[in-house]
Amino acid sequence: MVDTEIICTFVGIIGNFISLGLLACAVPTFSKIAMNNSVRGLKLVYHLAMTLSSLFWVLYGMPFIHRGFIPVLTSNGIILATQLAYLTISLVYANDNKQRMYVGGVFLIELVVFGLAIGLVIRQSPTSKTREEVAGVFCIVSYALILVPEALCVVELQKTGSVENVQTRNLVGNMLYRLCWTIYASFKYDVVLGAVNFSGFLFGVFHIKVYDVYYKRYAKSGVDKKLETAEVQVRGMSTGADKKLATAELLLQDQKLMGCRSKEWAQV
Repeated sequence: MVDTEIICTFVGIIGNFISLGLLACAVPTFSKIAMNNSVRGLKLVYHLAMTLSSLFWVLYGMPFIHRGFIPVLTSNGIILATQLAYLTISLVYANDNKQRMYVGGVFLIELVVFGLAIGLVIRQSPTSKTREEVAGVFCIVSYALILVPEALCVVELQKTGSVENVQTRNLVGNMLYRLCWTIYASFKYDVVLGAVNFSGFLFGVFHIKVYDVYYKRYAKSGVDKKLETAEVQVRGMSTGADKKLATAELLLQDQKLMGCRSKEWAQV
């Protein structure tokens, strides 16, 4: 029978690779911000909430709270580095000083809260599970803060119906990340780690499902617009020409666009 610790180590390594993948997914966003010299469209509230959550999860994985949680510590360290990169980029390329003060001010408040949390945890007896419980409460609360901007993204998607600004790689990556640590927590019998990541996995599945619904609608409407444009172009070109020739050209164009529609649906 395979040792549980070996399984946890293997799953933890996968979780760390996923964290590195999420960091790699952020690089194109950094490049786009640098090229446009603007952070317009960047979800600053989400990244600030993720930064605070990552800080608490790094604390949760510390050896003086959990022994054998090094994969949790390193994985969340990578996520924290990613979020700090987002905040640094937002400070450099902020639209105005007011936005810089907002990001910097909120981040300083987060550091103060994190410092207080460390002090509160360290004051607990190292021989009891109180340290784990106190740190776990901070992790749960910080995750609840993440859910707010994530839920707003879903609401915005439902209102606008536009999927152009949705980063599918991040959606899939986050879902797999949550699934990985849910499996890890099940072998470690860690309620806090399991509850937070399992709920995150379920929300990720829901978010992807909503995206899939609106992507199909968007793809269909996009092909319909191409078809309508083609009809107008053919009619304009056939002014004063033989009607039979114009009809034949229109039918040929319709067949080509219907073929494009079939290919787009197959790709979906």
